[in-house]
Amino acid sequence: MLRLTSLLSLLVLLSACSPQKLLEKGQPEKAFERAAWQAERNENAKTQTLDALANAYTILQDSDYRQVSRLANSSSPTRWELMVDLLDCLERRRVRVEHIRLNAKRVMRVDQASEPAYAQELAVAKYEAAAHLLKESKNLIALAENGDIIAARVAFDKLEKRDRYAPRTGEVNTLSRRANYLGTIRVALDAQGPISDRDIDNIGRATERALSGRWVDVYPMSSGRASEAHLIAELDIDNPDVGFTRRDQTQDHFKRIIEERKKVGIDTSGNAIYKVVKKTIKATVFTKTIYRQSSASARITISNAATGTILKQRNFNGVYVFEDISSRIRGNQDALDGYCPPSLNSPLRSAPSGFAMEAAALKALRRAVPRIDLSLMLDEAALVAR
Repeated sequence: MLRLTSLLSLLVLLSACSPQKLLEKGQPEKAFERAAWQAERNENAKTQTLDALANAYTILQDSDYRQVSRLANSSSPTRWELMVDLLDCLERRRVRVEHIRLNAKRVMRVDQASEPAYAQELAVAKYEAAAHLLKESKNLIALAENGDIIAARVAFDKLEKRDRYAPRTGEVNTLSRRANYLGTIRVALDAQGPISDRDIDNIGRATERALSGRWVDVYPMSSGRASEAHLIAELDIDNPDVGFTRRDQTQDHFKRIIEERKKVGIDTSGNAIYKVVKKTIKATVFTKTIYRQSSASARITISNAATGTILKQRNFNGVYVFEDISSRIRGNQDALDGYCPPSLNSPLRSAPSGFAMEAAALKALRRAVPRIDLSLMLDEAALVAR
């Protein structure tokens, strides 16, 4: 009895969610999706399911196409883009229903022959949307040529959006590159300090990565592009030093059981008699470590390239811990079973080499380089001065 009650409850629930019931509740979108889902999975779908699908389809197509007609008569600057979305939906829905109708075993009463040519109208809407975005982008780039950085960025985004509606052309590529150039803040970076040129160059590159962003281009002062810069960033690096040292010694014990053949006698034929015996071998690894902390500091100064006005100064400090290690083994090395201790039998330096100090200073500074939002540092008046 309980099983029968559960079955009846399931049938009531399914009938309440049927496409016909959803249509009666004024939910054509849900009715269409439910009926289409059933018809796509069952070529012998019931006539009432196909009728519900046809009715929901007609309601949705009529509603969406009325919106297309209203947009076509409006003066909204985004009307073509909205029409593309609607016509694309209309065409995809038409193709889906046509596929269901052709594969259904029962007759689906829907008149698709009298529908508008959505695909043709979609092609026209895409052409008009692309033309409108291109025209707007040209107008914005004209403003950007007079120093309006925001206009250049909006133009770049519109050209990217245009790609949804039409293929890229040489003209669009040229305009896009120009918009990107006009919308980008350019920063010339000069790094100096009492460390090697190689490390200065590495720290400079790390600083470039930290300062660069979507609309910020940072490059070395020596690149020959200094005259194009909106901002000058100067990086002054101080001498690195060792803040502290700490010594540590550890012991790791290894034990392994091996099997050996041991001669225990000679048989009557004169051959040796062997016996397999187990043997425990041991070893201890002594590891000495000296931890050193390299402290490095620098100052970054950012100024307006046109006026020389200092816009921001910031000191920053970096810390990096590096180590020297030496290991030795006491006992039977076979007990390590292939493990190789670090820096085995190497001498332990009492002081770091110059190369190690520079490498540590570099890592310390690269970790500490501040992230500064350069796109917020200049107002439009400062940029127009360029």
